[in-house]
Amino acid sequence: MKSLVSPDRSAFGTARGEGASGSSSRAARGAQARYGNAFLQERLRAQAGEQEGDSLDAEQEEAPTEAAGLSTPAPGFASGDGDAPATPEHADRDNAGPGAEAGAGPSPSAAGSGATGRAAPAGSAAPVIEFSNVAPDAASQSRFDRSVVGIGERINFSCAESGGTWAATGGAGAETDLLYEWQAPGAPGRYTISYTIGERVGRTVITVLAPASISARKLNDAGFGAGTQGAGMELQLTMNPTTVSFAEAEWLEDAGPGIVSGYFTRFPASAVAHRPNPAWTPMGGDNAAVVDNASFGGWGTPWAEGTWVWSIPNRYRVAGLGAGTVFTTSTQAMAIHGPSGASTVSKLGQSSSRSPG
Repeated sequence: MKSLVSPDRSAFGTARGEGASGSSSRAARGAQARYGNAFLQERLRAQAGEQEGDSLDAEQEEAPTEAAGLSTPAPGFASGDGDAPATPEHADRDNAGPGAEAGAGPSPSAAGSGATGRAAPAGSAAPVIEFSNVAPDAASQSRFDRSVVGIGERINFSCAESGGTWAATGGAGAETDLLYEWQAPGAPGRYTISYTIGERVGRTVITVLAPASISARKLNDAGFGAGTQGAGMELQLTMNPTTVSFAEAEWLEDAGPGIVSGYFTRFPASAVAHRPNPAWTPMGGDNAAVVDNASFGGWGTPWAEGTWVWSIPNRYRVAGLGAGTVFTTSTQAMAIHGPSGASTVSKLGQSSSRSPG
């Protein structure tokens, strides 16, 4: 067979499978933190008043435990780059002592709900730690109140007793007013937050989860001109699990080669490689801020049967920190179904088909 000269790169179309940046308001996060701070400070003032009127017998009460032979046709495009993103319990509280360490599994006995969480003291004299998640917005405060959180999530801890020292086995924390403001680390595991007054120590355990999978919902099919080969769709991606918030996390697809057969073997590897959006994209407070464009088109006649597949590693990270961690691999598959030019693209359980006519 006659050897083909690689067509000029500018004549190619694109292949899309990337996500674009979602809107993320740091100012809104600051307002959420202030909401949580005011809420906890009011509780602390009320609790302090109760303690002043309590008898010594009250000190002996136990705190409750809550728990991826023809003439040369004109090359087209395929895309996985994303467009503008859409806008969009369980508890594990443990005051049971120094056995709680980062990396252990979650406690099966924990349970709890409400706007704040109270951890049971390690003995009747242990300081009582309270906490409240800084939810993506005030309206969802109760939904996001739990001791199982996503990477990068923020929690405000407090204790009615002053004069103590806060510590954590992971993540980043800082004391502000009456609060210990803590951000979960980028690595999943169990992390202990402690408050020490003299020899008395109160502890609570937070379980941190990382993204584990991606699910997709098709928003619409892509449009192409009459007589033009192509198929495509926009997908709204959800980072799972949705029982935690990845408001402080970002997502990225890795580049990689295309695996081709039939019609697409006539083109150089550079024409069929996956070139995703190089920018990290916020996952959003509801874990669904990423919109992905999966499409290909503009490939010239004569059409013939052929397939083209990308296997795409997906990464997560806490916003702005590090190179990220691969957590799942998705597949984008594209096909031309013969001389008619009828085409199909599929990704993450969704698909779109179209004929050139």
